[in-house]
Amino acid sequence: MPLESRDYMRDGRPPSSLDSPGIGGPSAVVPIIIANAVVFLLQILANGELGSLFGISSATSWQAWRVVTHLFTHDSFLMLLLNMWIFWTLGRPLERRLGVGKLLIVYATGGLTGMVCGMVVGHGGSMLVGAGGAVGGVVVAAAVVEATATVQLPSLTLPIRSFVAVVCVVEFFICVMIDGFSQLAQFLGGAVGGFAGLRWIGTFPGRRRRAARNEPIRTGADPAADDDLDPILDKIGRTGIDSLTAEERSTLEEARNRLMK
Repeated sequence: MPLESRDYMRDGRPPSSLDSPGIGGPSAVVPIIIANAVVFLLQILANGELGSLFGISSATSWQAWRVVTHLFTHDSFLMLLLNMWIFWTLGRPLERRLGVGKLLIVYATGGLTGMVCGMVVGHGGSMLVGAGGAVGGVVVAAAVVEATATVQLPSLTLPIRSFVAVVCVVEFFICVMIDGFSQLAQFLGGAVGGFAGLRWIGTFPGRRRRAARNEPIRTGADPAADDDLDPILDKIGRTGIDSLTAEERSTLEEARNRLMK
């Protein structure tokens, strides 16, 4: 099948390094994890309440920088480890599908809607830490965009929606039993925000398929070269992009460069 005939290529424009599943391009996943770890370390070194430096509350909401910094805050080392593992597991395939810019939008909208929900529910005047809401947005976005994908764990492979269901149950019990309903409201609000972020950037599988039927098929590609991509793209669909060999990655990158010309 020619590359241009595939649904995900019929969007009327060539891919770019920020909004296509490129190989070896910029990534936001590791920098976000580092930012979360650095913020948590600074909170500990402050010898005060963990969220006091970078968290947000109704009393400090006028300090605009906190709207951003609270997206990288946690109230315990356990939640930092759990959330960053979830973000690493789901954020990488989501970034490969959406691109860096759209992943950042999903992360931010999840964190911001989680902040609003946490404030509405009430948190006893303490600081809100918002990374849980941001990760909640990524969790839901991954379940929507990567609905047919699987997650490879050390001892088993799970459909991504089953993995997301387990994550939601774990987050529910931790929030209710340890962190309180305000944190649960943030996570659930973040999930709604992630869904809203996808709506905003127009990234829904059904919508893309409907749009593809109305787009003209671009011509001028080399059918023989595209035929070489079929087994590579099928392999990505089965086992993910990380399973590609160096030669297969090179072939995929050459095809992307042809489309960008």
